[in-house]
Amino acid sequence: MNQVKTVHLAIGIHNHQPVGNFSGVFEDLYQAAYDPFLKILARHPHIKVSMHFSGLLLQWLREKHPNYTTKLKEMNTKGQIELLTGGFYEPILSAIPDRDKIGQIGKLTKYVEEYFSFSPKGMWLTERVWEPHLAKSISESGVEFTFLDECQFKTGFLTKKEDVYGYYVTEEQGSSLALFPIHHELRHAIPFKSVTEVLEIIKNASSEEGNNLIAFCDDGEKFGGWPGTFKNVYEKNWLEKFFEKLEDSPMIKMTTFSEYRRKYPPKGRIYIPATSYPEMMEWAVPTSFQKTYLHLLRSAKDENKPLIRGGMWRNFLVKYVEANNLHKKALYVSAKTEKVKELEIKTRAQEDLWKGQANDAYWHGVFGGIYLPHLRSSVYHHLIKSEYLVDMYLHRNGPWLDVEITDFNKDLMDEVLINTDKLNIYLIPVQGGQIFELDYKLKACNFQGLISRKEELYHEQVGKVASHETGKSIHEIRGSKERGLDKFLHYDWYPRYSLIDHFFHPDTKFSDFTDAKYGEQGDFVNQPYHFDVERNHEQAVIKLWRDGHVWVGKDFQPIRIEKKVVIFKGQSSFQVEFHLFNGSNQNLPLWFGSELSFQIASSADPGSGALIEGKNANFSEIVESREVSHLLLRDGVRKTEISLAFSKSSGLWMFPLYTISQSESGFEKIFQGTIVVPNWRITLGPKGTWKTVVSYSFKEL
Repeated sequence: MNQVKTVHLAIGIHNHQPVGNFSGVFEDLYQAAYDPFLKILARHPHIKVSMHFSGLLLQWLREKHPNYTTKLKEMNTKGQIELLTGGFYEPILSAIPDRDKIGQIGKLTKYVEEYFSFSPKGMWLTERVWEPHLAKSISESGVEFTFLDECQFKTGFLTKKEDVYGYYVTEEQGSSLALFPIHHELRHAIPFKSVTEVLEIIKNASSEEGNNLIAFCDDGEKFGGWPGTFKNVYEKNWLEKFFEKLEDSPMIKMTTFSEYRRKYPPKGRIYIPATSYPEMMEWAVPTSFQKTYLHLLRSAKDENKPLIRGGMWRNFLVKYVEANNLHKKALYVSAKTEKVKELEIKTRAQEDLWKGQANDAYWHGVFGGIYLPHLRSSVYHHLIKSEYLVDMYLHRNGPWLDVEITDFNKDLMDEVLINTDKLNIYLIPVQGGQIFELDYKLKACNFQGLISRKEELYHEQVGKVASHETGKSIHEIRGSKERGLDKFLHYDWYPRYSLIDHFFHPDTKFSDFTDAKYGEQGDFVNQPYHFDVERNHEQAVIKLWRDGHVWVGKDFQPIRIEKKVVIFKGQSSFQVEFHLFNGSNQNLPLWFGSELSFQIASSADPGSGALIEGKNANFSEIVESREVSHLLLRDGVRKTEISLAFSKSSGLWMFPLYTISQSESGFEKIFQGTIVVPNWRITLGPKGTWKTVVSYSFKEL
């Protein structure tokens, strides 16, 4: 009689919500995915599952739904559930310092140990973003194993189908770590294909020896939380039927990853390059290369596809300069926290720092990610809170004013960082002498944190109607959540910072500028400025200047711009002096404007809006005014008022900046912030000069 073929099946579920996400989203996903999944699992005690909850979500569940975590604890104690650890606030581990890697993993491990009386040995690696050096810090955190996608193992040159039925060992500087392959076909089949088809995939991994393992690990939100899945998973009883069939099958042996490791040795040694799951590596490819990459990938034979890798996760820091600014802010604050010697202060500062390392706002794929203002704002909020706490510790004698010249964004060029007890003003001389971060510390918010409009490959699909068919994963959903989005597809050729120096053609229309289709007459916008710093105990003056040119008619005339940023200790205000110098011997008619950008709550939020010379304006409006000397911007969410005063009355352009990005439910228009452009039509006489002052002030509402 032939021996029955068998296979071990390990199921891993990863549940996570971003720092800064809306509380209603947490509750909706609890009702749609987390709670019904656990209830069905509890009815099938022979089904074993390894489960990961990010720390923030676990805290929320304990507070809002304690019965859920009580049940989770009970099932973990019985051995039906194996709890996993990971970075507490879901950072991309390869993107943060080793001390923070170990700290974040240790925090979640301790949390699980204290509440669930269980010491987790496995961890969820955020977005499966792997770099070889991670083996050391993960191992030093007390973790014994983690999971990567099948395609990542194939880049380590596993060539046979059966090679992925088990686990492997890797090491870094002598620190070893077990790695489990997540079966690619199974990950994409559950829960979108029929139970029969899924079971066939699992059984195909069986052997007469019975020592093979096939692993499924993926987001828990796909069981009811992704568009269209609740109907299939619960209303049509997909999950219940799946568990019933698993229990009835003599071929399939349920196991946890730890149980399997105790029974079987690794299949061998492996070294995997910097990779992630296939979709992530596609999203990380520069937009201009994505079509070529996808063509190569789709036309390659299946056995050759692992050799065609896309981009690594760090490419997002190139693709989105705003992500790099955010990342370097996190590194900067992390280094600052190391200066704190008092344990209580350091622990509090680290807590906000680690929240500020939450991965979701640093990249973009099928979820909105970096395009979602509330996620970016939340990350900045926690980083600024952490930094402010450290600064209060370091400056115990009251108000302070520091000026630091450093390579903040790590491009081998200096930035100028002004740090007071009220404000941070970060200047980038090599990029037009602009402000790229503007923090109001009393509210721990960066009003300069908006993202510019960028071309994305999926923009070619904008205009189609969204379809949430049952059986389609979020990677297959395409379509717009509203009509007319294609009208908003405009692309900026420079980051939307502040103090951007423009010279407009006399015939420029406001609409040309809002659509980024105007002609720039000068060479100042994104070109290098020189700088100098003058400071004393009470104030600092940062002087920035550039000798450039402006087209006036057919002539490219010499012009110098000088900007002086003046800030005083202890004040929630600063001013910028603009000086224009005519380097020619001719009269030069010029149209000069300084672009100011603000990430600010939309007018849909109560209390948000603008006041222009006493008249109310909506942030969703396109406003063109003449003779403006004062402007108020109110942020109803962060309860802050920003006042702008112009020493010389100006024309004023103000308009909303919208991006079109994709989310799990389709394409959507997102309000990113407000662009304000005071502008002046002037004539400079031969060797003549012109001056104006723009004054900023901030006030809590």
